Amino acid sequence: MNDKFQNLITKHFMFLVKDFNAKCSGLTPYGATFESEEFIIRIGSDHGELILDIGTPDKKDTVYLNSVIKFKDPKAELKYLFIGLTDGENEMESLASNLKKYGMEFLFGDFSNFESVKKKQTEEYEKWLSERKH
Repeated sequence: MNDKFQNLITKHFMFLVKDFNAKCSGLTPYGATFESEEFIIRIGSDHGELILDIGTPDKKDTVYLNSVIKFKDPKAELKYLFIGLTDGENEMESLASNLKKYGMEFLFGDFSNFESVKKKQTEEYEKWLSERKH
């Protein structure tokens, strides 16, 4: 990753600072961490795939944004976002938009569905593992 990645994060996720009083505690060429009293958001790239984790206020546990999307809309077609194949503008904008659309309650500190999302995430991962074995 490079400065372009940092610039895209700054452009599309500074609403977390402005609107939710989060602090950007780590902006590196590899990602960023936004922390508030209500949440922790980590944005990064894993082999080019954009990943966004949402963490509990105690910062001990996280779920993937894609798991939140699947929990809220089981019929949603997940779009995996890769950076590096394009300039990344549309991908980062889509990631921020999905956070606003599906993760808003976490930004306001409502983690009442967190354990259910975590369970669904674990089930999906176990299903994926079993399919790989066959």
